[in-house]
Amino acid sequence: MTANKPKDIIILNGPPGSGKDAVCREFCRQFNVEHLEVKARLFDLALSISGLEPSVWWKLYNNRETKEQPTPLLGGLSPRGFMIYISEEVMKPLYGADYFGKFAAKQAAQSIKHCVIFTDGGFREEVKLLSAAGNVHLVHLYRDGYSFDGDSRSYLSPDEPFLSTYLRIDQVEGDLSYACSQLAGHMVEWWSK
Repeated sequence: MTANKPKDIIILNGPPGSGKDAVCREFCRQFNVEHLEVKARLFDLALSISGLEPSVWWKLYNNRETKEQPTPLLGGLSPRGFMIYISEEVMKPLYGADYFGKFAAKQAAQSIKHCVIFTDGGFREEVKLLSAAGNVHLVHLYRDGYSFDGDSRSYLSPDEPFLSTYLRIDQVEGDLSYACSQLAGHMVEWWSK
């Protein structure tokens, strides 16, 4: 990347289970890209508010089953529900819908990589702020049987004026190579301009 070329920021936007993390891991492995999360600040808050030891929190959160199960450790909420509650009922009403986007934009701007990838972009107000840190590339991931039902996020509009490019990837269960090749081809084409 030349010194005057803006950073590229990829937003993987899809429902839980659509393959965002798997696509991100493979893409980061193939290219010199850094994985960042809009919810990094939210994790800090959840750990602090819950009072749980980090090892206990991550054991609950990183397991697909316990992530969705209510637990008395979190006032009867599931780890995912606890995060949604903190985000949507506490922080955003008090500090604005772009609260987490401000932290994400700062992470992106401070990254030494020419390209960063976020696996949790699902709110317009947050992604809009990222455009101040570079070119924002929106990637919708679709997979049969997966939706945003019960989630506070949704698909972002590909027509937003702050987006540089848009790509839709329809995935087949278990075919990670297709999604990665589509994303790689899209970004290589963009980088060659």
